[in-house]
Amino acid sequence: MFIGLGLGLVAQAIYGGVGDNALNDYGTPFFLADFIESEYRNNGPLTSSFTALTGLTFTRASTGYAQTAAGVLVPFASGAPRITDKGLLIEGARTNLCLRSQEFDNASWSAVNLTSRTADAAAAPDGTTTADLIVPNTSNTAHNVNQSITHTAASYTYSVFAKAAGYAKLGFREATTLGSYATFDLSGAGSVIATLSATATIQALADGWYRCSFTFTGAAVAQQIGIFIMDSGYTSGSPHLYTYSGNGTSGAYLWGAQDELGAFPSSYIPTTTTSVTRAADVASIA
Repeated sequence: MFIGLGLGLVAQAIYGGVGDNALNDYGTPFFLADFIESEYRNNGPLTSSFTALTGLTFTRASTGYAQTAAGVLVPFASGAPRITDKGLLIEGARTNLCLRSQEFDNASWSAVNLTSRTADAAAAPDGTTTADLIVPNTSNTAHNVNQSITHTAASYTYSVFAKAAGYAKLGFREATTLGSYATFDLSGAGSVIATLSATATIQALADGWYRCSFTFTGAAVAQQIGIFIMDSGYTSGSPHLYTYSGNGTSGAYLWGAQDELGAFPSSYIPTTTTSVTRAADVASIA
């Protein structure tokens, strides 16, 4: 993808479109940003480095992730522009309120009717072996991990990366105030099955991973949000009311839980013992 701006022979503006050869198609633009071919210009010589672009100022005072077109998450160092084959990612600041976002075996997470929580059992969406395997027990009941988080009276979005490991149904439920929920199918292209007092999205990534999210109304109390693992028998309704007997070996992989103020999920922000803020990407050009 490129963004080009130049002047034609009769001094009319020429705007670049989508193509592989902006310069041949449109002449020589004053400004060019081609994130796939790594070609950049701002009324000066062509450069292969975005940060070397004449007149560019870019800051982000934290690390960050961006996603490739193939659905792989790529980490970026503090201050580095997040450029992939999807282009340049620019986001405002967000804070992940969920603790131990990759450690579902940690005491920050409560386990309900599970046989096991195995740490670092599979490759995560960023390629590291940090995804945890969650296996329901054989009791005929609901099965979940959960964490309580205090919000304000605003819209929050909760998300997690999930992959089937025998069971391909997943659910979120906010258990303290409205009882809102969303449920998902972790197969094929992925789909949202049902919602209550919430909106939900699911995005297919690489290697069988999906990012599931639901947006709900926050409250100034500790709201308990559960992640429910469900078998193929689930079709509708609140996940906390769906009961089944697990086989003790099937489950789902989880990674990258995130709870943030906002009406949509932003890029992933890892946490450990405290909440973490990803700084805003700020780019300007003379």
